[in-house]
Amino acid sequence: MKRTCIIALLLSLVCMGAAAQNTLGDFRKGIEGRLVAFKADYAPVSGAGARGSFDVRFQEDAYHFTTSDDSGMALEVFCDSKSVWIVDNVSKECEVEPFSGSGEDLISSIYSIITGIEGLYKVKSSASGSFAGRKVTTVTLEYSGEGASIARSVRLHITPDLKLAGFEATDDNGFTTRFTVSGWQVQDRISPASYKFDEKALDKSWVVTDLR
Repeated sequence: MKRTCIIALLLSLVCMGAAAQNTLGDFRKGIEGRLVAFKADYAPVSGAGARGSFDVRFQEDAYHFTTSDDSGMALEVFCDSKSVWIVDNVSKECEVEPFSGSGEDLISSIYSIITGIEGLYKVKSSASGSFAGRKVTTVTLEYSGEGASIARSVRLHITPDLKLAGFEATDDNGFTTRFTVSGWQVQDRISPASYKFDEKALDKSWVVTDLR
């Protein structure tokens, strides 16, 4: 009897792993080589932490990102796969730096996790449930790379029609932030040059720091 229960448990774990791979694989296949756009509200799962929202459009190493939080911070970030422009519209400051590669900043890290292009996150588990009132498959990923990471583990909440309802990211210190996604869109790619920001067009009231 005990042996039968153990075999049944092992089979259920294998099937659960296969289901996770299928859901995640189908989801990633649908956005492969495409432009992904969405909005997200974020907040700590528990305890203190920033609360805010962001709006992002990204494809591979190019993206446009706007964000604001409850501290009054408001940033706009552009990346054309060569340079990153961080534009602070409140303090009128613009910092330009070279783009160091996928996974090296928040937005490219989110893209890397969602698409799996770096292969740094492995599936740990999958379960059916609900998120923000929507039926989802929750796939838990764990970081398998070396060194520090922006997220040690991530829970992706994927709807039956293969849209991202939200995700939760836990950092190296065990702090978890929940992101609730809306307006999920998958579109045709556009030229990376479309994500370029012209810092030379800013007037003299701006402080521009070019680190390239």
